[in-house]
Amino acid sequence: MKHKYINYWPFNLKVTLILMNLLLCCPVLAQGVVTDDLQAMELVEGQDPLQEVDDPFESANRVIFDINMGLDKVFFRPLAQLYGEAVPDVVRDRVHHAVTNLNSPVTFINDVLQINPDRAGTTLFRFLINSTIGLAGLFDVAEKMGFEHHSEDFGQTLAAAGIDGGPYLMLPLLGPSNPRDLIGRVADFFMDPLNWIVVNNNIEWAGYTRAGTDALDRRTNSREFTDRLEEKSLDLYAKIRSLHVQSRTYRIQNEKVETTDLPEIYEDNDESTN
Repeated sequence: MKHKYINYWPFNLKVTLILMNLLLCCPVLAQGVVTDDLQAMELVEGQDPLQEVDDPFESANRVIFDINMGLDKVFFRPLAQLYGEAVPDVVRDRVHHAVTNLNSPVTFINDVLQINPDRAGTTLFRFLINSTIGLAGLFDVAEKMGFEHHSEDFGQTLAAAGIDGGPYLMLPLLGPSNPRDLIGRVADFFMDPLNWIVVNNNIEWAGYTRAGTDALDRRTNSREFTDRLEEKSLDLYAKIRSLHVQSRTYRIQNEKVETTDLPEIYEDNDESTN
């Protein structure tokens, strides 16, 4: 007889975490890809963007990168292309805003952990307004009211506490990371109250649907950018490594890059209409 606790929360969270990671395996610039992540950046105008990165496992990382890219070309990119071409922009915009709104609780918790009351207040206000007046986040009403979106994760929180990221890692399926951000990725999953609601109410399908929709939205919004990046980069691995590290640095410092100051290849392609 099946043990009555076989479906208890540790088992379900493990399954959900594995599926979430598989669905987020698009080898793009950063985990948790949102608008800010796709603003590829240079630290100093005219500086070689292929900045030095601590990458002691480069040989192994490049092998994993090639595997990730192969999987992306065979499965994830075609799926994103189909979604982008078959679904009207207005529908995809609503989906984008909805999944972004669902990520707000994790951002809020990390804002609080970083003792940043202004950003925490903005995140809370955005979540409340967009979840109500914005019809469950389908419309970004708060943005129109002057409250701009930002994202925070536990990797950024650890960085704000002075914890070094460690060596660059290219993870199977998960893409660019480092030990600190990998720990942060897992922590964010467990601190997300929506995941606990899913588990405690035995509605795992809702968690799978959310993770899959979020991943599809991210990959679709990054498709044109990554296509141009691949076309114009002599060493795609080195380019993505450099842009990932720079992107994380700017996000940790809560800075924002003006894409008008960047070369065409670095322009943001994740801006959605409200």
